[in-house]
Amino acid sequence: MKSLVLVSATILTLASSSCVVPRSETLTGGIASYPTARLHPTNKNYVVMPWQPHNAVDVTGFKPGQLGRDPYTATVDPKTGKKDKNTGRIFQIPARPVAAVPANSQN
Repeated sequence: MKSLVLVSATILTLASSSCVVPRSETLTGGIASYPTARLHPTNKNYVVMPWQPHNAVDVTGFKPGQLGRDPYTATVDPKTGKKDKNTGRIFQIPARPVAAVPANSQN
């Protein structure tokens, strides 16, 4: 599984990735808007990318509204022959639906 970095007000990392979304590209800065990933239909820790081929990425421990880079869309650096994690496309983590509590659920 590829590792991923997401950014909100501070830089957070998942696993040992060095991929960073610049602070100027965070949602709070209002600089730009990014496509929102979709919730994975069977795994609550994964989201589905908004562009083809719609890969699933693990976003365990991160909050809705944070930005991340899709590790599958990173380009290969011709000098090293390895993927440059800072070139992956940026997406936004979607909000999770809130479970409804019935009004008459008091004991």
